[in-house]
Amino acid sequence: MRRVPTALMLCALAACGASSDREPPAERAATSMSGAIVEAAKREAAGIRTNPLSSPLPGGVMPEFTYGVVADLTSPLNATVDARQVAMQAQAIEARAAYDAITAQFVAAGFTASAMTEEKGAFIGNYAQGGEGPGMLAVEGGGTYVMLIASPAKPGDDAARDGVSALLRFTIYTPSGR
Repeated sequence: MRRVPTALMLCALAACGASSDREPPAERAATSMSGAIVEAAKREAAGIRTNPLSSPLPGGVMPEFTYGVVADLTSPLNATVDARQVAMQAQAIEARAAYDAITAQFVAAGFTASAMTEEKGAFIGNYAQGGEGPGMLAVEGGGTYVMLIASPAKPGDDAARDGVSALLRFTIYTPSGR
């Protein structure tokens, strides 16, 4: 009976980020969960809603406007193609301007951009590099294909109230293992 409470207490201390008193207070705060929450609150209070990409988009593209990543998931689409889904919330930039900025970055990185289409207020385009041909043909030939949908945040939505002005969704196809 005595082992169970001790084990639970040790797990609770580990989960709470217990540390020795020998660590400086700033390091203790940075390594604890409450320290991370405090840092995130400070950034958000300063008007910076950031959760940066853990790895750049293809071609080394990193948005140059303020954004926060909502999701960044990679999974195999089939035996030869991997799919990466990235969802972002942008601040202080309209959807069309965000689309144009990303397009310029992809073109500068050597991608071929398709003509942009607009559907129900969203701006849709795609970029291909390498391979032989547009779209998924590029991936089948060893290249990369990216589709972007940039849409404005809906007025009155929670995201819009939090300062989000545009939502960006990337679908990235690459050969498996790349």
